[in-house]
Amino acid sequence: MRRWCRSVISYVIILFVLCSVSVTEAFPQKSLLALGRDAFANGQYLEAEGFLRGAVYSLEADPTDHKDLVLALGDLGATLLAQSRYGEAETFLDRSVSLLRNDPSIDSRYLPVILGNLGRLYVETGRLTKADTVIEEAMRMGNSTLEQESTHLAYLHATSGKLQLRLGNEKRAEREFKTALGILEAHPGSDELVLAHVLPDLATLYYAQHKWALSEQALLRSLEIMERSPQQDQADISRVLGRLGLVYYRQKAFVRAEPVLRNAIALRQKLFGPEDPDNALLSLALADILVSHGKQLEAEDLYVTALQVQERTLGPRTADVAGTLERFAVLLRKSNRPSMAKEMESRAESIRNELNLTISMKGSRIWQLQ
Repeated sequence: MRRWCRSVISYVIILFVLCSVSVTEAFPQKSLLALGRDAFANGQYLEAEGFLRGAVYSLEADPTDHKDLVLALGDLGATLLAQSRYGEAETFLDRSVSLLRNDPSIDSRYLPVILGNLGRLYVETGRLTKADTVIEEAMRMGNSTLEQESTHLAYLHATSGKLQLRLGNEKRAEREFKTALGILEAHPGSDELVLAHVLPDLATLYYAQHKWALSEQALLRSLEIMERSPQQDQADISRVLGRLGLVYYRQKAFVRAEPVLRNAIALRQKLFGPEDPDNALLSLALADILVSHGKQLEAEDLYVTALQVQERTLGPRTADVAGTLERFAVLLRKSNRPSMAKEMESRAESIRNELNLTISMKGSRIWQLQ
């Protein structure tokens, strides 16, 4: 009941903001900020957004209170970043950073935290040069100002690790991820969910290095933390399950892989709907497993659906589509349909020639099938 009431209040606040009604008269600024932070910590991002938008709206009416406005803007940016709403998040994070740079009286610990979120946004949107500059500044400041803020310092190291992994600097990425884990494990009072989010990043590195056992260990530990947490986020759990299924798939541990992949696919479809390219990737792995078990009819349905989703969401002439066509052709030949298989192979060859690709499935994503 309490959570339902909080949700209703957050939606009312959004309506107040949209209708330009005075939020200040209805809700105290400090309460809105605290409620937003509390909802964010519990993984209730839509509720957090409502409270924080209300806080920003009311604080903007008081130009003298820069400190709380900086916090509200930064927290709202982080909330939108957690929802992968990158354009909106960048707007609020930029405003928060600008206020911090122009008002030296505000606590210096805020800037590296908000810069860290901005750097992560740049990593997620592929702007790696900008990410490198911002994260380097955040790390330099954080190492001197965040000694007592273990969670924030660990988050900065994890963000740096994600950047280094995208840049291909695997040794430095591993060092950053392990530093983040070391900080969190040395401070038992740290937010355990931050630990649960750093572990899949480390697992991604091990997956890229074909260190399957280490990748599996990190993912299982992350999953255990997420599933027993009262603030569990089903989207995060679905991502970890999917990656764990791919680790088992790559090890050819098909008996373990099949139920994990089925659970991940069902959960992601519930959360993200049928047009999810990541779910298409998981479906292809499951289809390969079903072929090995002689379940060719179910496998064919998965290949067809995955191919259609990839063509609609990624484009009809991409490396992912070419790889799926090649996989589908293998199944068609096994089921004695050589003409259809040849058509699929010709389409795949045409795409690869166009993209100048010579090695199967060499896309930009690390979590791929081969």
